[in-house]
Amino acid sequence: MGIVSRLLTVVREVTSLGLGGEGLPRPTRLVYVLLTALGTILATWGVLLLRKYFGAEGILILGIIGVAVFWGWVLRWLHADGRVTFSHVLVIWLMASGTVMGGASYYLALRGITDTLETLARYVMVETVAGSAGYLAKSTMENVMGRKNPPGQDV
Repeated sequence: MGIVSRLLTVVREVTSLGLGGEGLPRPTRLVYVLLTALGTILATWGVLLLRKYFGAEGILILGIIGVAVFWGWVLRWLHADGRVTFSHVLVIWLMASGTVMGGASYYLALRGITDTLETLARYVMVETVAGSAGYLAKSTMENVMGRKNPPGQDV
């Protein structure tokens, strides 16, 4: 319990330096570097614990949760700025599902389930690559022909 209380004390001290408050002095770059190093160490330690107690399934579940949280944060950020469009949601869906299914294909390869692996890998390629290529073609055509809708509105 002593490590947790020390960690909470360090976080409180860092936030009092201005990591989240307006009008407070900004911390030095060294503080950011140390926080990044600490976060990397804690994440690595967590993954190793997951692997030890839950195996590859625990790491896969953690990865799925991480991808969902990250893309949810991106959508919230775009929505807060008023810039979210249907195209943003579509591309984020393609990237998130492709990442999760790509991770699942690595898990299936680890377990030696090759018949399902081929089908899943083909689906991942079709969904992410073809969907992204289609969106790229759409965006390119809009930019070449000139945008007819104001930015922020998607048809």
